[in-house]
Amino acid sequence: MEKINLTAYKDPKSPISEAYRTIRTNIQFAGVDKPMQVIIVTSATPNEGKSTVISSLAVVLAQAGKKVLLMDCDFRNPTLHKLFGLENKGTTNYVATNEPLANILQQAEQENLTVIPSGPVPPNPSEILTSQKIAILLEKFKKEYDYILLDTPPVLPVTDASALSTKADGVLLVVASNS
Repeated sequence: MEKINLTAYKDPKSPISEAYRTIRTNIQFAGVDKPMQVIIVTSATPNEGKSTVISSLAVVLAQAGKKVLLMDCDFRNPTLHKLFGLENKGTTNYVATNEPLANILQQAEQENLTVIPSGPVPPNPSEILTSQKIAILLEKFKKEYDYILLDTPPVLPVTDASALSTKADGVLLVVASNS
């Protein structure tokens, strides 16, 4: 397995890692009355760093002893399998071909962190994300994981993140700096 290439994993004492721990703490405080268990991370436009942010957030949550599931729900431009050096077999395989869950849940190098890559790019991403099968899957995972982080496409070009937001407890919007 390829090494995770994220600062939060490689250098947990760095100022960048501390910034991700600050986000982790803010999420924990935001869920005082109702825990923030299912969290979408998105951006307004492509290439604002959302996949890096969600991956680093997943790592610092796992480092804190939380059981974390990181799902790549960006079926149009999947990247999490590359960041973690995993096979791109995942959610679309499960939905389209009834691939067993055991075959798509992939353990990251970081303890307590499981990743579900997107799988092959489907012709109908929005329909898959809003399907009953995804809703049932998320309900199942809520019983098994402390946090479920969903990496979604940006909100301006497509409706995927907006449609999926009804299944989430919160949405984290990543904005590129200096833009």
